[in-house]
Amino acid sequence: MITPKYFRVYLNINTKNNRNAIEIRTITTVPEDIKYILDAAIIGEPILVYPTFRDRLKALSSLAYRKIIKLDPKKGTYKFLI
Repeated sequence: MITPKYFRVYLNINTKNNRNAIEIRTITTVPEDIKYILDAAIIGEPILVYPTFRDRLKALSSLAYRKIIKLDPKKGTYKFLI
């Protein structure tokens, strides 16, 4: 078993086959991270990821525009519409 390590992945909001979709992306050039990810893939171990947006406000706006979430700016909350 390998020691857990966290990786940041970026979420990109898309449409595929006329349906809402989220694409998970990341890239690394750090040799230790590359070895860690490949080792996990080879031995079948999971890795831990930290999902985030490159631009949080733009992402929230896109989610609201696509009717995936509804924002309540007064309360600072949201609810899912899907």
